[in-house]
Amino acid sequence: MKKLVTDLKKFIEKNDLDDTRLFTDMEEYAQFSDHGHSGVCAMTFEGRLYESLNYEFDGLHDELDAICKKHGVFFELGNGWNCSFYKK
Repeated sequence: MKKLVTDLKKFIEKNDLDDTRLFTDMEEYAQFSDHGHSGVCAMTFEGRLYESLNYEFDGLHDELDAICKKHGVFFELGNGWNCSFYKK
């Protein structure tokens, strides 16, 4: 999953998603959310990514889907402001 994490970090940086936090330690993530603790990693977010995943389904959503497909995972929203990534 290291390559997935690397690609997610690149996605965050490339799209200037400064309000997005990537969690690879799911115990740490459990302090922020009641959802998704069995995932391989998780993200919390606001702003553009929040809008994209909840309302717009634009290029950010498509790009995140492509990353998931490349690494054989899918993501699921826990709340409107977070998601977890799971192996297919």
